[in-house]
Amino acid sequence: MQQPIGFLALAACFILAGALLDGGYQRSTPDSLQAQGTIVDFERGHSRQVYPVFEFKDADGMPHRVVNLTQQAIVRFSRGDSVPIAYSRIDPERARIDTLWFSHRWVIGGLVVAVALVIRALAGANLKRN
Repeated sequence: MQQPIGFLALAACFILAGALLDGGYQRSTPDSLQAQGTIVDFERGHSRQVYPVFEFKDADGMPHRVVNLTQQAIVRFSRGDSVPIAYSRIDPERARIDTLWFSHRWVIGGLVVAVALVIRALAGANLKRN
């Protein structure tokens, strides 16, 4: 009976981590709007850290040039790529590339939990057969 409790505790940890990450994303671009931007350059933190630089126009037509808040890790961009942007209505300089991970992070998190539940169910069924 300890395995289900351990599994539920692990799932609760993932949900808590997701909520904390989501809170961070919401704070990074409060009251966000969407725009289309273009990758124009890259900044290097260290030899392996690459931060895309993008340009976009806000709802008032004002141009902005921003270094993405997170390094280029999940998605690889090239100069000239068109990218969706989420930016703060209050401060358009607080903007980020709105990749699949950012815009659908709860769906992706839900898929991870669903896969874990399926694996757990299959493992439980396999133990009962043996």
